[in-house]
This record gives sequence, C-alpha cells and structure tokens, in this order.
Amino acid sequence: CIDQKDKIRKHKFMQNLDLIYSKAQITIIAAAGTDSHYGLPGVGSRPRYLERHVRIGNTKIMQLMRPGSDFPKSPWWDRAWTYQEAVLSKRKLVFTDHQVFYVCNQMYAAESPSICTSNSTRTNSNPFAGPFSFSEMMLPHGSRSYVSYLRDISRRKLSHPSDAINTCLGILKATNTTHIWSAPIETDFASQDHSMALC
Repeated sequence: CIDQKDKIRKHKFMQNLDLIYSKAQITIIAAAGTDSHYGLPGVGSRPRYLERHVRIGNTKIMQLMRPGSDFPKSPWWDRAWTYQEAVLSKRKLVFTDHQVFYVCNQMYAAESPSICTSNSTRTNSNPFAGPFSFSEMMLPHGSRSYVSYLRDISRRKLSHPSDAINTCLGILKATNTTHIWSAPIETDFASQDHSMALC
C-alpha cells in the first residue's frame, strides 16, 4: 500500500511501481471489498465466506463456487494503477471474500477443492481467464505487443488521468520498449539516427 497523504513520496513510488512489482518475491493482492480499509478476508477479524455443505451419512455434498467468480467484480480488477501489479508480479497471493489463490507464470492453485469431472479427471481452471487474463498478461514481455497492453489499460478505471500515463510508462520500462513520450517506436527505427527528423 502507498501512503496517499504524502504526495512527494507517493509520486516517487508511482514512478517505480514497475521495479517494485517485477522485483518482488510475491505480491499480496487484496481483491475483496471496496477500499483499502476492508482488509484481507480470513486474516484477522475479517472472515472469509465458507462454502456451504451438508453431510448425508458418509457423503459430504458441497456447494462449490466457480473458481474466481467473484474476482473480476473486485474494484482491484478494474483499476488502472493495479494493472502493473497484475502484469509484472511474478507470484501473486490473491485474497477474495471466498478463497485465496496463488498465481504465477507456471501455475494456479486455489484454496477450495479441485473440481472433478464425471470421468474423474481433475481440472484446475484458471479463474483469471477472460478479458484481463493473468495467463495472457504474464506472457514473456516480447510475446505481447504494446498495443495489447494499451487495450487492457484503456478498459480500466482511472482515479486520476496520470494513472494511465504512469501505468503505460511502467509497462514500457519493464518491457524495455523504446518510446518517445509513451509512443512506442519500432526497434529498426530506434536504432537509426533520426536527429534531423525531429527538427
């Protein structure tokens, strides 16, 4: 969390979010509630909603939510300044009202039991599939075009107009994309001497 009251310190952190998230061993994501005061469900006094179940004899019948179904409804999912957190963090521990998820470049794990299909094959469907799919976001930087990052960022809500600029600049820095005023330029163009063209 960034202290919102200290404007100078906040600005410094905002300029370095790409470094903070890309170098972090794990990022804890509070994807529940409407603000930072909500807390982490299941930690401290904030409980997580338990899945309902009934026992009939030796059989336990449990209502399972679709993994991550509450996650895209979170304000965290919609905000522009959290985009770098999702894209650049190597490992994420995501707290929602119903479950805790672990997500990294190689795997996804949920706290709830895995869902078994009728032929007893285990499925571990990633709840983050969709328009802001973590798996797509976390492709090696060279595998995604800057335009696809811009598309994702443009769908998110801004607290301040500068959020979009800071997010774009952070992604550009992290992906080592050559740019002029946040407009990416082709590598061939960047390697040539165009000093006269700017006059």
